[in-house]
Amino acid sequence: MKISYTPLWHTLEDKNITRTMLRKGIELNNMTYARLNKGEHISLENIAKICEFLDCKVENVIKVVDENG
Repeated sequence: MKISYTPLWHTLEDKNITRTMLRKGIELNNMTYARLNKGEHISLENIAKICEFLDCKVENVIKVVDENG
């Protein structure tokens, strides 16, 4: 199983919010921001901050993808 942030990128686009605006809005550190952009895991605390900032649900930020098809 793999985490995908595709829903996040769509939510940002729908709300006319840039990745930089998100980063500054929730004060993501450089390492977490890089992990997010690479599609790597970030903490649930950071996912919760993103949801609060965007006023959205978790499913608007992440989805679980089965790597086996």
